Amino acid sequence: MKRKLRTSVLLSALASLSLCGCTRYNDQSLAQSSNISVKKDATVLDGTYEFVSEITQITAPEPRQDERTSQEWEGIWLFRDARFSQTMAKRQRLDWTPSHFPDDARKLGFDAASGRYKLAGNDVQLEYDLTFYPGKAGRREIMTYHIDGDKLTLVQELTPTRESAATGQRMVVLRKVN
Repeated sequence: MKRKLRTSVLLSALASLSLCGCTRYNDQSLAQSSNISVKKDATVLDGTYEFVSEITQITAPEPRQDERTSQEWEGIWLFRDARFSQTMAKRQRLDWTPSHFPDDARKLGFDAASGRYKLAGNDVQLEYDLTFYPGKAGRREIMTYHIDGDKLTLVQELTPTRESAATGQRMVVLRKVN
Protein backbone atom coordinates (compact mmCIF):
# COMPACT_ATOMS: atom_id res chain seq x y z
CA MET A 1 0.00 0.00 0.00
CA LYS A 2 1.34 3.44 -0.90
CA ARG A 3 0.52 6.82 0.64
CA LYS A 4 1.10 10.40 -0.40
CA LEU A 5 3.68 12.51 1.43
CA ARG A 6 2.87 16.21 1.61
CA THR A 7 5.29 19.15 1.63
CA SER A 8 4.52 19.97 5.26
CA VAL A 9 5.68 16.49 6.23
CA LEU A 10 8.99 17.14 4.49
CA LEU A 11 9.71 20.09 6.71
CA SER A 12 8.88 18.19 9.88
CA ALA A 13 10.82 15.13 8.68
CA LEU A 14 14.15 16.85 9.14
CA ALA A 15 13.29 17.61 12.75
CA SER A 16 12.49 13.95 13.33
CA LEU A 17 15.64 12.53 11.76
CA SER A 18 16.96 11.33 15.08
CA LEU A 19 13.92 9.07 15.37
CA CYS A 20 14.81 7.48 12.01
CA GLY A 21 18.20 6.11 13.02
CA CYS A 22 20.32 9.06 11.92
CA THR A 23 23.89 9.67 12.95
CA ARG A 24 25.22 12.81 14.58
CA TYR A 25 28.87 13.55 13.98
CA ASN A 26 30.32 14.71 17.31
CA ASP A 27 34.00 15.14 16.47
CA GLN A 28 34.87 18.72 17.45
CA SER A 29 38.17 18.48 15.56
CA LEU A 30 36.27 18.58 12.23
CA ALA A 31 34.75 21.95 13.12
CA GLN A 32 38.09 23.27 14.34
CA SER A 33 40.14 21.93 11.43
CA SER A 34 37.77 23.22 8.76
CA ASN A 35 37.87 26.83 10.00
CA ILE A 36 34.45 27.50 8.52
CA SER A 37 33.42 31.08 8.97
CA VAL A 38 30.64 33.11 7.46
CA LYS A 39 32.06 35.11 4.57
CA LYS A 40 30.26 37.90 2.76
CA ASP A 41 30.21 35.87 -0.46
CA ALA A 42 28.70 32.87 1.39
CA THR A 43 25.32 34.60 1.32
CA VAL A 44 25.10 34.09 -2.46
CA LEU A 45 23.43 30.70 -1.82
CA ASP A 46 21.29 31.80 1.14
CA GLY A 47 17.67 30.87 0.61
CA THR A 48 15.12 28.11 0.33
CA TYR A 49 15.20 25.87 -2.75
CA GLU A 50 12.82 23.22 -4.01
CA PHE A 51 14.05 20.07 -5.71
CA VAL A 52 13.74 19.97 -9.53
CA SER A 53 15.89 17.03 -10.65
CA GLU A 54 18.96 14.91 -10.04
CA ILE A 55 20.90 12.94 -12.63
CA THR A 56 23.73 10.62 -11.62
CA GLN A 57 25.90 9.31 -14.43
CA ILE A 58 28.02 6.37 -13.24
CA THR A 59 31.01 5.63 -15.49
CA ALA A 60 32.55 2.75 -13.47
CA PRO A 61 32.57 0.02 -12.29
CA GLU A 62 29.39 -0.54 -14.35
CA PRO A 63 28.09 2.35 -16.47
CA ARG A 64 24.52 3.44 -15.69
CA GLN A 65 22.38 6.53 -15.26
CA ASP A 66 20.01 7.20 -12.35
CA GLU A 67 17.49 10.03 -12.48
CA ARG A 68 15.15 11.55 -9.93
CA THR A 69 12.59 14.19 -10.90
CA SER A 70 10.15 16.40 -9.03
CA GLN A 71 7.30 14.28 -10.42
CA GLU A 72 8.47 11.36 -8.28
CA TRP A 73 10.45 13.13 -5.53
CA GLU A 74 9.83 16.22 -3.45
CA GLY A 75 12.50 18.08 -1.54
CA ILE A 76 13.65 21.23 0.19
CA TRP A 77 17.23 22.51 0.48
CA LEU A 78 18.03 25.40 2.83
CA PHE A 79 21.22 27.47 2.84
CA ARG A 80 21.70 30.12 5.53
CA ASP A 81 24.69 31.61 7.38
CA ALA A 82 27.13 28.89 6.23
CA ARG A 83 24.70 26.12 7.31
CA PHE A 84 22.66 23.85 5.04
CA SER A 85 19.81 21.39 5.40
CA GLN A 86 18.37 19.06 2.81
CA THR A 87 15.26 16.83 3.02
CA MET A 88 14.06 14.60 0.18
CA ALA A 89 11.22 12.08 0.00
CA LYS A 90 9.41 10.14 -2.67
CA ARG A 91 5.89 11.45 -3.25
CA GLN A 92 4.63 7.85 -3.04
CA ARG A 93 6.43 5.78 -0.45
CA LEU A 94 6.15 2.13 0.50
CA ASP A 95 4.15 1.47 3.64
CA TRP A 96 6.57 -0.07 6.14
CA THR A 97 6.78 -0.64 9.87
CA PRO A 98 9.83 -1.09 12.12
CA SER A 99 9.15 -4.84 12.17
CA HIS A 100 8.99 -4.93 8.36
CA PHE A 101 11.83 -2.59 7.42
CA PRO A 102 13.13 -2.64 3.81
CA ASP A 103 16.35 -4.59 3.23
CA ASP A 104 18.00 -1.48 1.76
CA ALA A 105 17.58 2.02 3.25
CA ARG A 106 17.37 3.50 -0.27
CA LYS A 107 14.03 1.71 -0.68
CA LEU A 108 12.55 3.92 2.04
CA GLY A 109 12.35 6.79 -0.43
CA PHE A 110 13.76 9.27 2.06
CA ASP A 111 17.02 11.18 2.44
CA ALA A 112 18.04 14.06 4.68
CA ALA A 113 21.19 15.77 5.87
CA SER A 114 22.43 18.98 7.42
CA GLY A 115 25.73 20.58 8.22
CA ARG A 116 28.00 23.44 7.30
CA TYR A 117 29.09 24.80 3.97
CA LYS A 118 31.67 27.18 2.63
CA LEU A 119 32.32 28.66 -0.78
CA ALA A 120 35.58 28.85 -2.70
CA GLY A 121 35.25 30.34 -6.17
CA ASN A 122 32.50 28.36 -7.95
CA ASP A 123 32.70 25.45 -5.49
CA VAL A 124 30.60 24.77 -2.43
CA GLN A 125 32.00 22.40 0.18
CA LEU A 126 29.30 20.59 2.17
CA GLU A 127 30.35 19.16 5.53
CA TYR A 128 27.78 16.64 6.76
CA ASP A 129 27.10 16.76 10.51
CA LEU A 130 23.67 15.08 10.68
CA THR A 131 22.58 12.58 8.07
CA PHE A 132 20.12 9.76 7.45
CA TYR A 133 22.95 7.54 6.16
CA PRO A 134 25.56 6.88 8.91
CA GLY A 135 28.42 6.48 6.40
CA LYS A 136 27.92 10.05 5.20
CA ALA A 137 28.27 11.69 8.64
CA GLY A 138 31.54 13.58 8.95
CA ARG A 139 32.18 13.50 5.20
CA ARG A 140 32.87 16.48 2.98
CA GLU A 141 31.59 16.82 -0.56
CA ILE A 142 32.71 19.45 -3.02
CA MET A 143 30.23 20.53 -5.66
CA THR A 144 30.54 23.14 -8.37
CA TYR A 145 27.59 25.51 -8.30
CA HIS A 146 26.02 27.69 -10.97
CA ILE A 147 23.18 30.16 -10.47
CA ASP A 148 20.99 31.11 -13.43
CA GLY A 149 18.07 33.28 -12.33
CA ASP A 150 16.16 31.27 -9.72
CA LYS A 151 17.86 27.98 -10.70
CA LEU A 152 20.79 26.58 -8.71
CA THR A 153 22.74 23.72 -10.33
CA LEU A 154 25.15 21.65 -8.22
CA VAL A 155 27.60 19.28 -9.95
CA GLN A 156 29.65 16.71 -8.04
CA GLU A 157 32.43 14.58 -9.48
CA LEU A 158 32.03 11.11 -7.93
CA THR A 159 35.10 9.38 -6.58
CA PRO A 160 35.28 5.95 -4.91
CA THR A 161 34.53 5.80 -1.16
CA ARG A 162 34.30 2.94 1.31
CA GLU A 163 30.53 2.78 0.66
CA SER A 164 30.70 2.92 -3.15
CA ALA A 165 33.30 2.23 -5.83
CA ALA A 166 31.38 4.41 -8.31
CA THR A 167 32.98 7.10 -10.40
CA GLY A 168 31.07 9.57 -12.51
CA GLN A 169 29.09 12.75 -11.99
CA ARG A 170 25.97 13.84 -10.10
CA MET A 171 23.99 16.94 -11.08
CA VAL A 172 21.29 18.38 -8.80
CA VAL A 173 18.98 21.16 -10.02
CA LEU A 174 17.10 23.28 -7.48
CA ARG A 175 14.73 26.25 -7.85
CA LYS A 176 14.89 29.11 -5.36
CA VAL A 177 11.52 29.80 -3.73
CA ASN A 178 12.65 32.66 -1.45
